[in-house]
Amino acid sequence: MTGYDKVRKGYKWEVLALLWVAYLLNQADRQVFNVVLPLIREDLGLSDVAVGTIATVFNLFYAVLVPIGGFIGDRFSRKWIVTASVLFWSVATMFTGLCNGFLMLVVMRSIATGGGEAFFGPANYSLIADYHDRTRAFAMSIHQTAYYVGIILSGYAAGVVGELWGWRNAFYIFGVIGVLHGIIMAGHLRDRKHPATEPTERGGGGTSRNPVSPKDSASFSRLRRHSF
Repeated sequence: MTGYDKVRKGYKWEVLALLWVAYLLNQADRQVFNVVLPLIREDLGLSDVAVGTIATVFNLFYAVLVPIGGFIGDRFSRKWIVTASVLFWSVATMFTGLCNGFLMLVVMRSIATGGGEAFFGPANYSLIADYHDRTRAFAMSIHQTAYYVGIILSGYAAGVVGELWGWRNAFYIFGVIGVLHGIIMAGHLRDRKHPATEPTERGGGGTSRNPVSPKDSASFSRLRRHSF
């Protein structure tokens, strides 16, 4: 156990809490669009084809960029990938409130928001796995509850905001909340530092990962003499 782990034994639960809120905002960001969509269609005069295109482009960009997000998550800081994703899609959500037509919705909602969310998932789950070994299944189950809580809360909140203050303010509010949480994550979230792995004999020069003690070596020699 590293010195950092000894000092912060409960930090893995703080990481889970930060990522839980981030995942809640991730799902809330998607839900708010669906809730206020009737208001958007009425205000901007969108057709069924336009609405379907926005959803299709969103999922297309998400599907294409998720593997890239996983590739990058294995090579760079997962903390900053997750944090940057939250900030990026939250800013895109705020700008969605400024959209005045179909093309701007495709850019802000489908491309920017979908692309930002695509990089979140792989690094997010990897961070949970990094910090939770024996508690991994439990941590994942707690994390999954953010999906349902996010849909429930955002569905109601976006409906109230959209009805009272207009659909644009729903995007402004959720976007600002996401930016604030991204700033909190930047200050509190850390990558897990794994202990250095000892070089193996195959790598050349160094001690093997499982060295054989002199006692084990002597026992093995006696076994060979009795075997032949």
